[in-house]
Amino acid sequence: MLWILALVLSLFGANPASAQGCGPQNPNCIVPTAPFGTSNNQAASTEFVNTATGGGGLGTLDFALMGNGASPATFKGFLQSGTGAVTRTWQSKTADLPSLKDFGAVCDGVTNDATAVSNAVGAFSSVLATGAASSTGTKCKVSTAAASLTGKLFGWNTQLVDGSSNQRGYFFSAVSANQAYTATNENGVDTAFNGNFTGGQFVVEHRITGAATLTQPTSGYVFSPWAYPHYTFLYNESGFNNGTADNVGRTAAVGNRIKVYNHGQGDVVAFNCSAFVDTTRAGATNFLANPAVGCFAGDVFAGANGVYLNPFEVQLNDSGFDVAGITVVSNLNRTVNTGALGVGWGFLRGQSVGSKALDFGLSITGPVVNGIDFTQVTFSAAQVAAALPANSRVYWNATSGGAFTVTPGNIWATYNSANTALEFVLNNSSPTLQLAATGTNVNFVKITAVATGNSPAVEAVGGDANIQFMFASKGASPIIFRTQGTGGATQFQISDTVGATRNISVTGSNGGNPTLSTTAGGLTITPTTPHTNWGGTTPTLTAGCNGAGSSVSGSDTAGTVTGQTAAATTCTLTFNTAFGAAPRCVASGEQSALTAITPGTGTLVVTFASTANFKWDYVCFGT
Repeated sequence: MLWILALVLSLFGANPASAQGCGPQNPNCIVPTAPFGTSNNQAASTEFVNTATGGGGLGTLDFALMGNGASPATFKGFLQSGTGAVTRTWQSKTADLPSLKDFGAVCDGVTNDATAVSNAVGAFSSVLATGAASSTGTKCKVSTAAASLTGKLFGWNTQLVDGSSNQRGYFFSAVSANQAYTATNENGVDTAFNGNFTGGQFVVEHRITGAATLTQPTSGYVFSPWAYPHYTFLYNESGFNNGTADNVGRTAAVGNRIKVYNHGQGDVVAFNCSAFVDTTRAGATNFLANPAVGCFAGDVFAGANGVYLNPFEVQLNDSGFDVAGITVVSNLNRTVNTGALGVGWGFLRGQSVGSKALDFGLSITGPVVNGIDFTQVTFSAAQVAAALPANSRVYWNATSGGAFTVTPGNIWATYNSANTALEFVLNNSSPTLQLAATGTNVNFVKITAVATGNSPAVEAVGGDANIQFMFASKGASPIIFRTQGTGGATQFQISDTVGATRNISVTGSNGGNPTLSTTAGGLTITPTTPHTNWGGTTPTLTAGCNGAGSSVSGSDTAGTVTGQTAAATTCTLTFNTAFGAAPRCVASGEQSALTAITPGTGTLVVTFASTANFKWDYVCFGT
């Protein structure tokens, strides 16, 4: 505090004691502690010596008021310790950091210091706000509204109190006008600070150079906090956890908390990083060996069982407004994909490097419209939307067991590498459906669902013009076709003959008659009972025996005719559908033999002895 006393003397134009004299008439007189200087100025000098520095050596804390007949008296010059230091006047030294009090601020929490603050920030880009040290801090009260305050004020123990009686931060700054700066300056450290930075609160440049400055480890990952521009070690022994089964009622110790409020336009972010790397490791054979650059990295360690490691968590709250909310957005601009040194690009990658498996890779809780949305993705030629290794499973009807556990369902699908097939399994049993391929298949099965009133279809499709469709049972079991569902009656069955070389072929027609044929040999029809019914539309009687009492039953293929009540000698049966050529027919009378049988493409004419109610049977084969 000696220099303050000297300053007071100089402000009042005080002369050395020998010139003014000491006594009742001069109670502020200071008696010299020791003469200073040469014999010519010893009587006209007063020196205040800080004996801790040895005294009289013009060190950091030595002060002196020099008279030497000058008016007013001047301070002995300030000389900083160290090579190359130059002597400065104390007026110059004390002006290095301007203070609000230099402009008349009282800072007593009552007096309006608005004019002093305005003059100070108008004269200097940064001003020190200082006051007497106290447990509650010093307050510099102003009538100015907070929104109208400008400049930068640094107050280690002092705060501004604005016109609304709200306290401003110890480090306060406000900028309301554009500053001259070229955006491209930021492309290099040498030009990054060209321009006007008076609006910035803390503008820092920090360079780390020297190949071995950060050490050169051969293993592990080394941090060098002593070389970083900012380093904080937060140590906490406080805090409170209210619950024993949840995280409700907790405190948080935070190393750096930023409150962001956007009341303007554009974006406001709490943290922004722009990173760039342009060096490589000589001889690198993998991209991991090359230098990396990032915006966020860290380590999170546990020191007790059951603690919660949570490196990143945010909460989005719409506060009752209809807004957009996305937790993480990454914009990746890739223009080269030659794959040098095994490089890869991706949005998100998790790496499980421990000896135990993770409980889950990705978990979502709460209501969600779309779990994973790829509708706006343009996939590459392979069209890989999801990639799973062989024998992995996709489960349905799974349930959450709570606490990050999942109970798999009993319905799942997998690619079974042993069977080289995609399998769908129900009830954790053998596969319900198995889809397999042979070689590079070009032909495959298509199942088509249809609307009401139409028939679902199972069809063979593919690259070949003609594709067979195969049904195959296992062992000697038949192939069964049923109606009314799987529990319905069997309508058609194909049984097995081991080593069969002959089989039945059914051929349709676009105008003639469909064909039932064999690939070799004849055709044997073996009914369960010794009867065969031939279906089809019933023919008609058109001449000779079509009078009263006549009738016909059966079809064009086989049937029975009953003639009219009156005696007749002929009967003409007209087929419902004409044959393509005259069929081969066999007919016989039930009362007496027929005398003639004449088949044609459209009719069958029989002749018999004159008889009433003559009854006869027929069988016709043809196409």
